[in-house]
Amino acid sequence: MIQPVQAGAIDMATGAGSAAGSGAVPAAAAPAAATAGAAEEVTVSADAATTTQLLEAARGADGVNQGAVQQLRSSIQAGTYQVSPNALAKAIAGALRESQT
Repeated sequence: MIQPVQAGAIDMATGAGSAAGSGAVPAAAAPAAATAGAAEEVTVSADAATTTQLLEAARGADGVNQGAVQQLRSSIQAGTYQVSPNALAKAIAGALRESQT
């Protein structure tokens, strides 16, 4: 459920505030005369709220699949990790192409 946000409830620089993570989005600044004493609220679609949550999770991720790293590390230490020479050659060639562009 999307909850309304009162104007000023979220720090626009950091996104932190009482409604952070709720899917609520702060209202755009309006002229002071138009908002004097009135509470503002904005609601967003469920898709927008999900997108916001995914972006926050991606920003907080370190980009490393620790489970895969541990599995590779264990295979190497056990001597069971095998590399296909063709796959290795393709990976090296691909990395070289990317580094030249």
